[in-house]
Amino acid sequence: MTFTPDSPHPQHPHHLECPRCGMHTVVMHGENKYVCLNCNWQRDLNRIQLDDFPIVLAAIVTTLILLLSMFPRQPEPNLSPILPEDERPGESLNPTRVG
Repeated sequence: MTFTPDSPHPQHPHHLECPRCGMHTVVMHGENKYVCLNCNWQRDLNRIQLDDFPIVLAAIVTTLILLLSMFPRQPEPNLSPILPEDERPGESLNPTRVG
């Protein structure tokens, strides 16, 4: 909804543009409900709109990804066992020549 500052109607200084039909026929119906007189579009500001849910979810996921990317990753510990020199595979203290 957009506000139009210049209005030819002195009783209604600001008309809202309908997001569905584009006409400036949105009026306030009750305390927190807006209705378009042209296409009957409605929006209750007291209720959470389900069409806003994907935007909110995307903002939360993006924030979490950004926060997690700010922290450096911990290096993985080397879990390979350290064997004494005489027990290492492929090596021996007394090499034998095959010839």
